[in-house]
Amino acid sequence: MAELTAKFAIAYSPTDASLLGVYVCRYLAGAYGNPALPFAAGTNEWWLLTETVIDATASFYTEDIPKGRYKVVTNTLLGGFADLDPYVDIWHGTQDIDNHINDAAADMRHDHDAIAIEATDQGRLGLTLDAALDNITGATWDKDTDDNLKEHLDDTTDAHPASAISCTVGATTDVESALDDHETRITALETGTATTPAGIGEVSSEVGVSVYWTPQDVNGIEYRFRYLWKHSYETAPAAYTDLNHERRQESPETEVLYASRRFDLAVNTDSDLVLYYAIGAKGRADASPHWSSVQGVGVIIPKYTQEHIMTLTDVSWAQVSPSEDKDRERIESDEVFPTCSGETGGTPDDNYLEWTSHFDSISVKGIAIVSGDAMSGTATLKYISTTGGAPGSFTVSNATRRGDSGAIALTVNAGDSIHIWSLDTKGIGHYQIQIKYEVL
Repeated sequence: MAELTAKFAIAYSPTDASLLGVYVCRYLAGAYGNPALPFAAGTNEWWLLTETVIDATASFYTEDIPKGRYKVVTNTLLGGFADLDPYVDIWHGTQDIDNHINDAAADMRHDHDAIAIEATDQGRLGLTLDAALDNITGATWDKDTDDNLKEHLDDTTDAHPASAISCTVGATTDVESALDDHETRITALETGTATTPAGIGEVSSEVGVSVYWTPQDVNGIEYRFRYLWKHSYETAPAAYTDLNHERRQESPETEVLYASRRFDLAVNTDSDLVLYYAIGAKGRADASPHWSSVQGVGVIIPKYTQEHIMTLTDVSWAQVSPSEDKDRERIESDEVFPTCSGETGGTPDDNYLEWTSHFDSISVKGIAIVSGDAMSGTATLKYISTTGGAPGSFTVSNATRRGDSGAIALTVNAGDSIHIWSLDTKGIGHYQIQIKYEVL
């Protein structure tokens, strides 16, 4: 916005006939303007006054200039630029206005009770500024002792104490108590860190392999069970990510049905079977599950026989409960496989495993073992029937920790036993032995 100007005028009778001009020089930044130098707005301001002749001895000199402090300077042919007394320090403009604007004089201030409020705001604020301030701050408000609204809003600790804000949530009476209660509840819900599953084991049933592990008392516990069927001669999965099937559950046990092997195996679905699995545990505070290492268990599918006997009585018939035989036995232990100290006549002297066929004479068709512990090398396991017949042996690979006798035919009469032993177990432990047989 351009600066406002007002008319400046003086009457002057020059005594020097060589007068070249009359100037007014503005006081800025501690110095008056110098007409001998070029005009520069804000730093060197001066104006040449316009002459209007009054008579042969005097003239008016006028110009529109901004308000401010000035001095008058003449320029003559002989004397050059010189200050014109008494116009060496004069004020141009209405100083009362500046005093009012700049609050330079108390008498020129606006009385607060004299400042009117627009008619459209009077119902809300009052008729004057004085009344409006009282309506906003209160008639007894004191600037030295009372916090103003800005301080209240800017205050990071006491703006609105949470304990002073009423609240009817639950049993609380203020916001602070409600927030504390919510924090406690939310923190409790968000906690819960699981650990890697332990105590893992499995038991074969008539329809599948039941796997179990130690439960964890953790908020929001979720177990993930992944599994995959393969053959014993195939490469074992290295990590849980290599297992194709996944379940999610809350209970620390699950059952993998024998029938599910057909999802993974297209050929040889009834022999050389291994079920690989891994278990993950995830609490509410866990970003991802804690996974166990991949476990493996050899599986022999049981065979069943049923006999239905019906008798006719007039036109009715009755069914006798069927009998059931299974052709495999499982032995498992958390301990280290015992080491036999020696043999006498082809039979172990001590430290051997014994399995007895108590009720039936059977023909053992195969023996298999899986070691849960790492082995230091290939071990040799031997077996013999106390009934008689050719004894045998087979190796257990330290690479796969597995071994089996292959197809055999070893008779064990009712009440007789099989002895299984090794002179050097190479560290077999946490083992599982399965004996496949048929009743004679």
